[in-house]
Amino acid sequence: MKNLGLVNRFGRGITRIKTSMADNGNPEPEFLVNDAQWAVILRSTR
Repeated sequence: MKNLGLVNRFGRGITRIKTSMADNGNPEPEFLVNDAQWAVILRSTR
């Protein structure tokens, strides 16, 4: 992804997601990862 120009810096996104969710009062995100795929579940406080 970095070689394609789709990522500007590695290791930055997860921290940004966690910080944004905490700042908004939302529950912490859930990361689901396996050998073939990954997903992030973002939940609202509502």
